[in-house]
Amino acid sequence: EVGPGTRVLDIGCGWGFLCKKAVERGARVMGVCNCKDMIRRATEAHVSNENEAKMLSFRVSDFRDLPLLDSPLPEVDVVTTVEMIEAVKARQYEDFARACWRCLKPGGKVVMQAIHARPFNNVTAEKIDPDLMGTFVTTHIFPGQQIPNLDWLFAAFSRAGFRRAYMESNGHNYARTLAEWARRLETGKEKFSEATIRKYRYYLAFCRAGFDAELLDLADIVWVKA
Repeated sequence: EVGPGTRVLDIGCGWGFLCKKAVERGARVMGVCNCKDMIRRATEAHVSNENEAKMLSFRVSDFRDLPLLDSPLPEVDVVTTVEMIEAVKARQYEDFARACWRCLKPGGKVVMQAIHARPFNNVTAEKIDPDLMGTFVTTHIFPGQQIPNLDWLFAAFSRAGFRRAYMESNGHNYARTLAEWARRLETGKEKFSEATIRKYRYYLAFCRAGFDAELLDLADIVWVKA
């Protein structure tokens, strides 16, 4: 649905690739992230002239500070967020949902991609207060990460006033994505230390096994501001 004139806010924009794709469809986009280096590199990569700056901007921001007072897009049609919610603690889900609400026009949508787990076969989804840095991934790859339990996420968005309009699961497809990342890691391994390569080999294999065994899953979810 993103096309000419659509106003998009990407929360957790990272290197800005999704933002750039939306601009290529004619959208006006702002990407936000709390990492200064990512914002600097995204801007350098994707905003090189005045015309591009009219369509795309990147800002350093915490989601709790949205919408920004000086935002070029104070109200948007779509909020996108791709695998950013894993960096938000479960007790802050409602804060995140309300930040999305504040940024959207009536009828606007949140489009989220989230890695998640289910409590019936993954104990990490039972703990609303996780053991920070209690696993290999949360210690070495994503410090402080919490894998969402979708029930808590759904409840938070419902309390904020959203209606869930769509959801699909793609966990097994993501296992194939991880296999491709592992292949690419090997093709570029001369750029990194042996310790880093070993760490990410283990991480990618660990996660691929989790998705193959359905201990982890991937959800694409759309909420509408009622």
